[in-house]
Amino acid sequence: MGFFDSFRKQQKPEFTCNEDAVITLMVAMGSIDGELDQNELLALVGLARVNTSLNGASLERSFQFAVKYLKANGAAQSAVDAFSYLPGELHATALSFACLVTMADGVVTNEEESKLMELAEVSNLSEAESQAVINTCIAIMKPVA
Repeated sequence: MGFFDSFRKQQKPEFTCNEDAVITLMVAMGSIDGELDQNELLALVGLARVNTSLNGASLERSFQFAVKYLKANGAAQSAVDAFSYLPGELHATALSFACLVTMADGVVTNEEESKLMELAEVSNLSEAESQAVINTCIAIMKPVA
């Protein structure tokens, strides 16, 4: 083992709090299509500011964690990991945040839709509950003009 081997080996980041998982989930879902555009970022920051538990968290630290996690695992796997970390009682909230960020750019790609369906399937929500969350997000994000 060489002198610098310990520096080259980067430890995989691990979730230690729900706030980091939720921010990572939103960043990952916004990034699945290849870029986190301005509308997705604005939706993410808006949701984080509106939610009192996220508003009190260090958003800068959570964003830094999310970027590090995505670099290590890719957007698609990061979304599943972050969602799976969260306790069941947060699945409806997390799925709605993921949907809202995904829909913020006005386009839901096949890959994004597939990932949202995967999150719904791994959640503790029934199919009807998952569909209700998705339908609510669609209604919220529908253009008013």
